[in-house]
Amino acid sequence: MAAALSLLSACDKKQEPAHIAGDPSAPTGVGATAAAATMPGSARPAASVGPEKENGVVRDGVGKLKIVRAPSDAEVTSFVRTERLRAKADGRVLVVYAGATWCDPCKHFHALAYGGKLDAKLSRMELLEFDVDADTERLSGAGYKYRFIPYFALAGADGHAEKELAVKTSTMTDSALDQLAAFQQ
Repeated sequence: MAAALSLLSACDKKQEPAHIAGDPSAPTGVGATAAAATMPGSARPAASVGPEKENGVVRDGVGKLKIVRAPSDAEVTSFVRTERLRAKADGRVLVVYAGATWCDPCKHFHALAYGGKLDAKLSRMELLEFDVDADTERLSGAGYKYRFIPYFALAGADGHAEKELAVKTSTMTDSALDQLAAFQQ
């Protein structure tokens, strides 16, 4: 796992996505990957067609990191408050996650997360996943402001960030994952 983690590097959110940099067919955000079979460079499956997709849940299970896609039409603060209460009722801690399909560290984080490699370390965590290309403005309006991605924020009772972790180095180290895991305490 250390080898996989050393591949992760921070992305400055101001980096141009592939669709702006000249590839109009490139997906424009985390949510755009639902139509693809897998995210490039990851073992991430497309969202299922059943009820899990209706609820935005893309990965769940006992003893596993749970990942929920935030709906594009939800008001962030109230949605985070509601999801936080649901997560708490399930014995989980809600963490807001912002990433992008064009960000290499986000791709690698997804490969680890969706591949089950983080289940043991983050088994009590629910990630509420946002796409920085589509959601930066509404996240910022709710107080989730970041410069680097991947970005993680422990959701407080008021729906705002209580504690934040933005990967600011060129690699996502074991230390960064330990800091993320500490959100479960």
